[in-house]
Amino acid sequence: MTTHAVSLPARRTSVFDGAVEHRLLDGLFLLTILTVTLHKLQWSLAGSLTLSDVLTSVYLVVFAWDRIGRRDGRFGRTAWIAFAFFLAFALLYLVGFYNLDTSEAFAQWGKGMVKFVLHFGFLVTGVALLCRRPTCFYWLALAAFCGGIALDAAYGVVQLVLAEAGANLDQILIQGEDSMLYQELVKKKNYASGINGGINYLGNMFNYNGPMLLACDLIHDDKFSPQEILASADSVIAQVQDKPVDQAVIDRAIVKLRSGLYDTMTQFGGFGRADLLASFALFDDKPDNINEIEANFRKVTPKLLQKTAQEYLRKTNRTVVILTVSKSNPAAQGGAQ
Repeated sequence: MTTHAVSLPARRTSVFDGAVEHRLLDGLFLLTILTVTLHKLQWSLAGSLTLSDVLTSVYLVVFAWDRIGRRDGRFGRTAWIAFAFFLAFALLYLVGFYNLDTSEAFAQWGKGMVKFVLHFGFLVTGVALLCRRPTCFYWLALAAFCGGIALDAAYGVVQLVLAEAGANLDQILIQGEDSMLYQELVKKKNYASGINGGINYLGNMFNYNGPMLLACDLIHDDKFSPQEILASADSVIAQVQDKPVDQAVIDRAIVKLRSGLYDTMTQFGGFGRADLLASFALFDDKPDNINEIEANFRKVTPKLLQKTAQEYLRKTNRTVVILTVSKSNPAAQGGAQ
């Protein structure tokens, strides 16, 4: 009796699937590295959820899927050291759990724990991944990280330019008796004796790091309805949105900006200058930005001003607060007395 050994062909799909998984895993890792510094790209969902958090979550799932599918539980020594630090910090983090006494504190602790697990999970698995990749992949990951920093810096420059455009809009629309809203609401329509407004009522546009409001308010007689005043204000804003303003209008706004800037610097015996230096040092790590404020204002063009007005001065992007003061009743007051 003779026997024959028949060799069966290996599944081609296993090699193909492994290659696909490796490319997907490497791509997710590089994308996460690229976006890890882009903290401005975030959503208010279960706390502050960044694009990097989303990519990290997907990466960890694919990493676990790849390792479980290949039944591979090996990690390099460096990855185990990172995991030991994870356990040590997690122990300290868990100790704080027993000092919580409010539901808000529990919610914040939970959100922080999710972030902590995501970031350290990416650190441990990322080190394990790099240990099994060639040196060129390490340099590619480093380039992706540096590229993310460059993108973040470019995004910051764009936001700074838009902020300067917003400051110019403030001067053109609200500040001074030559402003468009003052001319329309006060001089032409006589709705009020004046208007107030600006960016960041509690300070200025430089000493706050975050979303800011461009606000405007006025006090008017009850013979004018809020809807009538809003319609007039909208007609003025539409002028800036529909076509670029003249360069002469921007130049006049810059004169007012310079005046306000120097007034801010010299207030309280020079405290304003110290406040600006501290703000630029804290937010940008570059206190000498104080010397570039006027130059940045001059970078604003009529086209950029129009684009900024179209983006931020939309009707769906504003909040209208109407405070109505009821008239007193003299007869009732006399009876009460």
